[in-house]
Amino acid sequence: MLKLFKNQNPYAIILLFILALVLKFNVLSHSSMPQLDQHQVLWSIVIKKLIAIFGKSGFFYTFLATLSIVAQGLYLNYVVNKYHFFSKRTYLPAYTYILLTCLLKEWGTFSVEMINNWLFLWLLNLVYSTYADQNARKSLFNIGCLYSLLMLLSFPNVLFIFFITIALLILRPFKLVEWMVTLLGMITPVYILGGLAYLTDSLYIFSDIFSVQFTLPKLLNSQTVIALSALGLLSIIGFVLLNQQMNRMLFQIKKLWWINIIFLFISILSTIPIFTLGNEIWIVTLLPASLFIMNVWFVQKPKWFAETMNMLLLATAIYLQWFYY
Repeated sequence: MLKLFKNQNPYAIILLFILALVLKFNVLSHSSMPQLDQHQVLWSIVIKKLIAIFGKSGFFYTFLATLSIVAQGLYLNYVVNKYHFFSKRTYLPAYTYILLTCLLKEWGTFSVEMINNWLFLWLLNLVYSTYADQNARKSLFNIGCLYSLLMLLSFPNVLFIFFITIALLILRPFKLVEWMVTLLGMITPVYILGGLAYLTDSLYIFSDIFSVQFTLPKLLNSQTVIALSALGLLSIIGFVLLNQQMNRMLFQIKKLWWINIIFLFISILSTIPIFTLGNEIWIVTLLPASLFIMNVWFVQKPKWFAETMNMLLLATAIYLQWFYY
């Protein structure tokens, strides 16, 4: 099955869409409305506007989420091919991301975490681009803006300040002006929102945005344990395979992979403060995990290994989506 997506076959996009519909058919047939959280003020505003325009059809939002997942997979595919993470252009990044989102039904629903992933994809693309950009001030300003928007949408994303800091230190020589531009980008969305809140006498929203409840981890159900175990196992195998290839990589590509490792680590940390909010919180980890798991698909010896791992992941997704709903 991997052969269908290893080359840049134009029909692969259609196959990816069909795959998403088939695997998520049960989610679509048991569709639900997006969930709101009292701390996600901006998300609540967006959902209320969407409900006012499109009504309260759960199927609409679930189908919109499915389209969004396919589009995110294709955008991730574009980024991976653009920066030559692998030796050949392929649709496997999109395939891997779409397949991983099928492990849990919560990863296929319309949520603030799914919107966050769009911003994270854009953020990663901009961070990667700064390596070869001699005049990166525009990109750095946009990076700051995206970080601020992510923080306003979900406050635990504040931890990604460490990702941005480390990534820029790895990719670019230190220039105070560039760091000030990045800081200005971070301040701009907060300043605009603060101005609007002041004019509408709604400054109280900041107490909701910049608050989070630290709670003890809850017991995970068996479905979540199976999904996270499959995700973790394949990610570890992919990381081991990546480590074996590091010495043969170009220095630039090696730096980008280190950034992906940092992104995965920070994305896991960012879920700890909101551990009890639901399985949706882990969807951010699927972006870097997809890249590590892709290393498994390119294993050539033994020939059966890659396809066997793929079939096991596909079988797990089918079981959890169709028989464990």
